[in-house]
Amino acid sequence: MKSTITIHIDGYQSEDELKMDPSDTLAEVKKKLIEKGAKVDPSSRFMAHGRVLEENTPLHYQGIKDRSRLRKIGGIGN
Repeated sequence: MKSTITIHIDGYQSEDELKMDPSDTLAEVKKKLIEKGAKVDPSSRFMAHGRVLEENTPLHYQGIKDRSRLRKIGGIGN
């Protein structure tokens, strides 16, 4: 398995590209987005490959691979 993967994030004003470790979680993806200046609501959810991603499950267990695209789908009540 590669030690780093590149993922693309849709749903913000510009597309973000992040370098992540496959064992990182969605919580760590959100943290990196915040560090890049994105406004991430704690209830924001993301989809990839037709599935809503779980917050604390490693990306590779959720089918996220190099060049995967994550789409922000809002938060609860949005």
